[in-house]
Amino acid sequence: MAALLVVILALCLAGIVLPAAISEHRIAATVGWLGALASLGLLWFGGASLISGASFHLKLWTIPALATLTLSLDRLSALYLVSAGMVLFPSSIFAAANLPGYLGRYSLRGFSAAYFGLFATIVLIPLSGDAVSFLMLWELMSVLTYLLVNFEHENPDHTRAGYLMLGVGEAGTLLIALAFLLVAGNGSLEFSSMKAIAANISTNLRWAAFLLAFFGFGVKAGLIPVSFWLPQAYAAAPAAFAPVLAGATLNLGLYGIMRVNGVVLPALTVGPGMVALIVGCVTALLGILYATTQSDLKTLLAHSSIENAGMITAAFGAGLVFSASGHAGAASIAFVAALYHMVNHSLYKTLLFFGAGAIESAAGTRNLDRLGGLIRGLPLTALFFLAGALSISALPPFNGFVSEWLTLQTLLQSAELKSAGVKVIFALCGAMLALTAALAVTCFVKAFAMGFLGMARSEQAARAREAGEPAKFAMAILAGF
Repeated sequence: MAALLVVILALCLAGIVLPAAISEHRIAATVGWLGALASLGLLWFGGASLISGASFHLKLWTIPALATLTLSLDRLSALYLVSAGMVLFPSSIFAAANLPGYLGRYSLRGFSAAYFGLFATIVLIPLSGDAVSFLMLWELMSVLTYLLVNFEHENPDHTRAGYLMLGVGEAGTLLIALAFLLVAGNGSLEFSSMKAIAANISTNLRWAAFLLAFFGFGVKAGLIPVSFWLPQAYAAAPAAFAPVLAGATLNLGLYGIMRVNGVVLPALTVGPGMVALIVGCVTALLGILYATTQSDLKTLLAHSSIENAGMITAAFGAGLVFSASGHAGAASIAFVAALYHMVNHSLYKTLLFFGAGAIESAAGTRNLDRLGGLIRGLPLTALFFLAGALSISALPPFNGFVSEWLTLQTLLQSAELKSAGVKVIFALCGAMLALTAALAVTCFVKAFAMGFLGMARSEQAARAREAGEPAKFAMAILAGF
């Protein structure tokens, strides 16, 4: 396992260093090949742990009075790594098809360095076994994400979106660090030690640590009320990076919530789970309400990401409630629903951002009011986008249906709970998620119909033609998933 991790990180290092020594015209292909190979290694690395239960633990070095920096792999981190690999493999291929359009305008060497640096942090953050290495990698991830979002730095709107994302992200990192310090106290900052310490801390301290970590990670996940940066950043991100932003880095926020609020600091009462459930449901409903009003395709998809993050958080919150109430079976269903929907969202949202990028490249706009009729010039893109739209709309037999159905089934398990107040809140949250699911269908019927059906509403849309073979191959992979 350690040797495979070294190979993955070596490929990332090659992606940072090699572009400095080759022609800029060859960098796009290099990003595609190195990214695809590193992603296959990541799938093997995480898949081996999921399938066989193989663990991984490596001590790096000790910082006196703080922690021993460690890397460790369990099934939760392995699931995230597999999900990230399934996103990064086609995303690297899509980037190789999209990046040549930036030749002569922006530095592809800079993109490659930031992309593979972020790739390495995406791998290492879930492997971090202590708060010190976790926070250092989290900070590095935030800076690299900013550089990639602000890649088209000559556009002032993109620069503002990048600064907003970076500023809000720093505030979230501070909240996370405070949560770690509250839990650890004067003890070690290793997660295993913090879990043991957390069992004995006071109720007020436990609540403070929960809220700090939940909303600190919620910044990256895009939860209400700290999601206001996300639509601007997603709209500003270049088409070569936006799929990774939506399909992989958003999940880091969800992973952090699950790791810290579910493992290191597990809920002993129903309160924390109720907070996560309510925040998740409000986030999901508001996210899809905003999405339905958008005419910019990337902004629509960004608000939809907020909706899906809310649905995942709601399922996770329900699991915390059931777990604290002693209903292990219902808790298991809830956690399965949350994790499965996290993986599903990564797949179909990445595919939809591919489609948005292909549309913008072909038609010169992503404004739905100026599109229409694209199915004639982009039939394969239309087919692949339709697969993503049907899945995100939770229509059977696509994967989004299964995880959303499981989430709603989870909330129906509240009949097993004793508290009448909790049952009422579960019923209201179930109604909110059902309304969210219905609005998602409306939103993506609108997106597909306005983009691909009817008559072209601009000359550019009428002239639009398919993207190259690598881009279509990347979309086909995810449509198949």
